[in-house]
Amino acid sequence: LGLVGTALALGPSGAGERLGLSLALASGALSALALLYVRKLASTEDPASVVLFFMGFAALVCAPWVCVRLYSRGMWSLREFGLLAAIGVLGTGGQLLMTKAYRHGTAATVSIGGLSQVAFVAVISFALLGAAPPSWGASAGGLLVLAAGIFALQPWRRAVASGPAATPVE
Repeated sequence: LGLVGTALALGPSGAGERLGLSLALASGALSALALLYVRKLASTEDPASVVLFFMGFAALVCAPWVCVRLYSRGMWSLREFGLLAAIGVLGTGGQLLMTKAYRHGTAATVSIGGLSQVAFVAVISFALLGAAPPSWGASAGGLLVLAAGIFALQPWRRAVASGPAATPVE
């Protein structure tokens, strides 16, 4: 159901969109691995410590690209700097909340809750940033993905999965 929803939401795309989709899928795979490790760390470490190291290493990895950008195009404008600061504050807040969520919920539950990010992006970009509203296909696909997530969280599914033959995956 979720896969059908994803295909419907993506629809036919041109070569440029295929590259964007490929990069987004790779990002999703790497993020999934990182979040599994966040889940493992969040069970014993303070969320602020996990986020500090997560973002500290991200800063070190990205520093060379930032230096190249500063060398080739100069310092950011005040507007650009403000947007970058807002991204940092919002991203840090989101990561702190996600890390805390992984401490209190299963990886599957928290990941499904993370699907709300797609809906928030669509609504905010349309309402505040003037983007075109999502197509009917994208909206229907998003609803199917959300329905698949809600279906996966139903109590009767957890009861079946936690039966005698089930083995926990951690």
